[in-house]
Amino acid sequence: MLQGRRDVPPVQVLSAGDSSHAGPHDARLLVSFVEGGDGGGPAECDGKYHSDNQMLAALSSGWYDNGSRCNKNIRIVANGRTVLAKVVDECDSVIGCEAEVNFEQPCPNDVVNASPAVWKTLAIPELEIGDYEITWSDA
Repeated sequence: MLQGRRDVPPVQVLSAGDSSHAGPHDARLLVSFVEGGDGGGPAECDGKYHSDNQMLAALSSGWYDNGSRCNKNIRIVANGRTVLAKVVDECDSVIGCEAEVNFEQPCPNDVVNASPAVWKTLAIPELEIGDYEITWSDA
C-alpha cells in the first residue's frame, strides 16, 4: 500500500481519446464522468455517473488500492494551485480495450485522471497538450 505524498514527474495533459499519450510521458487525461462520456461505464466506487462540474478523480489501479480511496478526497497540485478532488473511479492498469473502459489501453501505473472542473481550477486548458508538474496526496 502506498502512503504519504506522491510526487509525479512532469506529464502531458491530453484530451481523452487522444492516442498520442503513448510514449515517454505519462498521461493525465481529462475524463468525462457523465453517462455517454469518454470515461466509459459508471464510476467504479458507486456505480453512478457524475457531473463534469464536480471535482472528481480516477486513480491508476495501484493508487486506487482496491477501492480504499473511494469517495475520499485527494489534493492535486499544479501551476501553483491546489484542488481537492473526490476519487470516484479506477483507471485500470490491467484491463483495457473493452467497452467498459471505452476501448482505451490499460492505464500506466501512475495516472491521475480528472474531470474538466479539476483541470480548469488548476488553470490547465481543457484541450491544451503540454508538460505539467503534478503532485497529489491524500487529503
